[in-house]
Amino acid sequence: MKLAIIIAMESEAQPLRNALNAVKTGNIRGIGCFSLEYKAVDLTVAVSGEGKIGAAVAAAVVAESLHPDIMMNFGVAGSLNGTPKGGKIIAGDVWEHDFDITAAGWLPGKFRGRTDDGLAETVIEAVGGERGTVATGDVFVADPVRSAYIAETFGAKACEMECAAVFAVASAYGIPFAAVKYISDGADGDAKNSMDANVRPLSEKIASDIFSVMDRLSGE
Repeated sequence: MKLAIIIAMESEAQPLRNALNAVKTGNIRGIGCFSLEYKAVDLTVAVSGEGKIGAAVAAAVVAESLHPDIMMNFGVAGSLNGTPKGGKIIAGDVWEHDFDITAAGWLPGKFRGRTDDGLAETVIEAVGGERGTVATGDVFVADPVRSAYIAETFGAKACEMECAAVFAVASAYGIPFAAVKYISDGADGDAKNSMDANVRPLSEKIASDIFSVMDRLSGE
C-alpha cells in the first residue's frame, strides 16, 4: 500500500525523519521528500512549507508522480470551540475559512467536503482523537475575535493552513484522504508563544502516531 503524507514544516517532520531507519531522501520536482517501506506500507513524506499553495503543489506532485493509495496530512493547529491544547482532531468536514466573495453575495468560506469516513475511523482506532471540522486559511490565527468568528461560522474544532488544500488535490485524484491535527495553541494573543513551546513535543507525537497508523494499515 502506498501512503503519501504531506507535512508543512520541517520542524514537524524532523522527529519522524529521525525515527526512520534506512530512509531515502530526495525531491520530486523540487518538493523535498523522504520515504521507506514499513511493514505493508510504502511511505513517502513530502514537506510542503506553510500555506495552501505550497501544500497543494506538494500534494499534486506526489499524486501525479507516485499514485498513492492513501493521502494524509499531519500537523499542528489552533484550538477552536474549546478543543484543549494537546488535543487531537481527526478531520471530518473541511472548510477554507479565508475564501471570501461575500461582497458578491456569496456566503463566507468554501466547503471542501467531508473526508473519508472509513479511513478516519481507521485513524481513530490507531491513534485516538476526536472527529471534527477543520478550517484552513492562509493565516496564522492569533486573534480571539477572528478565532471566535471561524469557530462560530464554520463550526470548526481546529484552524490551520494546509488541510483543505491537500484534501482538494486528493479529491481531484480520487485518493482517500485523512488529516490529523494536533492542538498547539489557542488561536489567541498568545498563539505564537504557545505554538513555539508545543511544536516539538507534538511533532514527536506526530511521528509516533504515523507509525501507529502504518501498523493499522498493515493489519495489526
